[in-house]
Amino acid sequence: MRKLNIDDVLNAIALSDKFDMVKVIYSLNFEDKENIEKIGFNAVLALLRQATTEEMRVELFTFLSYPLEMTIEEVRKLSLPRLAKLVLEVADIEEWKEVFTHPLDLK
Repeated sequence: MRKLNIDDVLNAIALSDKFDMVKVIYSLNFEDKENIEKIGFNAVLALLRQATTEEMRVELFTFLSYPLEMTIEEVRKLSLPRLAKLVLEVADIEEWKEVFTHPLDLK
């Protein structure tokens, strides 16, 4: 398993377009700012709900297989709690908060 890289981020953007995730994200309730885990869990469930066809599932499993360094079949067989744990390991929330809350110094 490895940390996310820029290629993963670009692939995530492409996948989010295919899964119409902007619409899904806007449909989520962000009022409960105290419970960020709940918001994240709801976002993951919303993403999984979009994977309605086998083709979409394979795209999702393929995307996840790269940073998790697993085969598509191994990803397919993960339990939801295990998948969530692994995703949190490859996408360190604190690192990403740092990226998005402190703009780059472009002097």
